[in-house]
Amino acid sequence: MAISRKPKQNKDSHGGKNLIESIINKGGSSPMGENQPLKKGVAQLKITVRLPIKVIQAIDSYVGDSMSITTRNQFIKEAIAEKLDKLQPYL
Repeated sequence: MAISRKPKQNKDSHGGKNLIESIINKGGSSPMGENQPLKKGVAQLKITVRLPIKVIQAIDSYVGDSMSITTRNQFIKEAIAEKLDKLQPYL
């Protein structure tokens, strides 16, 4: 078996820095852009909501004592639905 040199990788004069920089600066897009319409037929969409700890603790306390509401998520969905019902004449 013959001994051969390791194949050379294609690098620019800066040792691949420009390639790395171009990949880093390429950027990307968010999964759901602001101007992107919702798809028809999608029943639910995952979102992230940031709330103060005190609000989460108050919700958890209420949910823990409640007989009807079983989860924090259910509480938040019901609260949003109530707010939208109140705002319906203005929407």
